[in-house]
Amino acid sequence: MATFNVQISNMAGTLANSEDVDTHIEHAIKDVVNKLARINPDMMHMFSDNVNNTSGNGFVQITDNNMIFKVARREGSVYRTCIEAPSSLEADLVDANSLNKATTEYPRYIRSNSKITVFPTVTTADFLSVTKVVYGTASTVGGNGEISNFPSGMYPMVVCHAAMNTILEKMAETLPAGTLQDVDQLQIDGNAFSVSEGANAESPSDAELDNPSHYFARLRQFINEEEDTELSAVQLEKITAYLNWYATSIEKNKTDYNWLIERLMILKDRYEKMFLPYVRQQGQEDARSES
Repeated sequence: MATFNVQISNMAGTLANSEDVDTHIEHAIKDVVNKLARINPDMMHMFSDNVNNTSGNGFVQITDNNMIFKVARREGSVYRTCIEAPSSLEADLVDANSLNKATTEYPRYIRSNSKITVFPTVTTADFLSVTKVVYGTASTVGGNGEISNFPSGMYPMVVCHAAMNTILEKMAETLPAGTLQDVDQLQIDGNAFSVSEGANAESPSDAELDNPSHYFARLRQFINEEEDTELSAVQLEKITAYLNWYATSIEKNKTDYNWLIERLMILKDRYEKMFLPYVRQQGQEDARSES
């Protein structure tokens, strides 16, 4: 199997160094997981992993998502499943006189402040274990694209979504009307070049003479100040060539942009259809409600 970058380039075209494919893949993984969570929650175990507490913390962070399967607390060498309690009962869980007090035999947990907090409190590392949905990390191993905690059969979904975002990035970098800012900066009046300091204060640099923003100003200087018709004609030819190139670049950019739009629509349709086999049917819904 080709690497993710190769697969994406096959769909979105040649990749440039400026395109952030790694971020597109990361976002694609999250989109696939979140979408499947909506259309078929029973599949979420395929994306799960255990997340443990660190030393000194009686909680586990859940900043990525809130899809929790199980919370367990270790007492001695035994892990006991925790029962969820409303966050409003937090004070009761530690009150010795409350019927809701959490015990080592019957531990409880609450969700609050992007954390799973377990009672009775235990802060030893890895004594709290939360089984939850995680967003897998993409890597390249042995030339093949791989994603942790993610079924390989669904890799094409990630590649397709990442290709769509890559195309969107290409569209943002492609100006259909050309680089208008360069045309806007062509100087009709004013100096043909900036005044430099030093012994050659009146001599423009090559970069200043070649800068398109000075083309018209340079022409004005040849006509009004130097009255040099030959140089004026050459400068006019230079301006004409620049504008012809500009018109050609506009047409090319429009062609490229239209291709990107068409390609994006094709991939969007393909991406949506990839989820159809996983949509839970009505019969499955009824069976689950009866059981």
